[in-house]
Amino acid sequence: MPMTGTGAGRRRSLPVIIGACGCAALLVLVVALGIGYLAWEDRSADQPAASGSPSSSASASSAPAPETESARPFVVLTARDGDELTPEENLEVLTTSPLTGGHLPEIAECPLPAITAAPTAAELQAFLDAGTACYAGLWAQAMSDRNLPWSTPRVEVFAWPQIPPGSACEAPLFEQTSPLMCHLDGVLYWPLGAGHLSALAAEPDLPAAYLADLSRALMDTVGWQSSISFYALHYLEAYTEDDPARLDAARRYGLQRQCLATTAMLQLPEELHPSDDLWAILLDEGTWPPEPPASIPAAAVVHWVLVARSTDGALSPCNSWTAYSTDINS
Repeated sequence: MPMTGTGAGRRRSLPVIIGACGCAALLVLVVALGIGYLAWEDRSADQPAASGSPSSSASASSAPAPETESARPFVVLTARDGDELTPEENLEVLTTSPLTGGHLPEIAECPLPAITAAPTAAELQAFLDAGTACYAGLWAQAMSDRNLPWSTPRVEVFAWPQIPPGSACEAPLFEQTSPLMCHLDGVLYWPLGAGHLSALAAEPDLPAAYLADLSRALMDTVGWQSSISFYALHYLEAYTEDDPARLDAARRYGLQRQCLATTAMLQLPEELHPSDDLWAILLDEGTWPPEPPASIPAAAVVHWVLVARSTDGALSPCNSWTAYSTDINS
């Protein structure tokens, strides 16, 4: 039966430059918590125009973050842009970016097909397509309100280890248990059977669990198109691999993404929100084992999930860049 929602590597290093040749470069920014990859290769002088428009199902406007006189004007970067700011200036941008203020819109309707344990590729494809459409309405409006670009990725489910032959990303980037966001072709590749919360949830909670996993995967697109990922990359590159400041920054970046992903999930119709049982999984530190190199403490992940649970769509509480160190590193 279809469901209709209505109502109010494990990581290598962060970041890793895989290769460069003239103006062609492959950048992989692998973020802690197993939420996927950002992959890009510069093959031409022109960026494709962003597409996507706010969905009519978004029932509330997401106001942009108010600018203060002292705030540095936000400039959207591309993967070709070099770092022209000091570490302090990059941190200022991250601290005051458009994704640190205002609200995400509510989505009034989100019709979804049924999903069960061990779905077929076609069943999972249909569910993820529908879920992506719901999130696309949310993020298209939120990004437009902030004068940021948005282009909705296409989802492609595939059976591991048969890497999609048409993918523009190389086979070593794919993992059996994690989706891969490939910015070479704008496709979110989802291995059949992949998913973090969906692997832990009971069957009645699978819709919300898959939506939570999908929200986290789509943060790759949000970070890339808003260029927050590039500012974070530039900031991290100011420090050596063993510098505590680099570890702290990597954790702040990952925790902001976790908080934003959870906030976005909770802007879907209420009947698609996690049940008490799924919340118990989300708030269980055992759900979030630390993964190197950022090794974000499980207690910190749970803290930011709880923050997102009480934001009512507001983004400022997810500003991990201004948080106390105890909320990041312990």
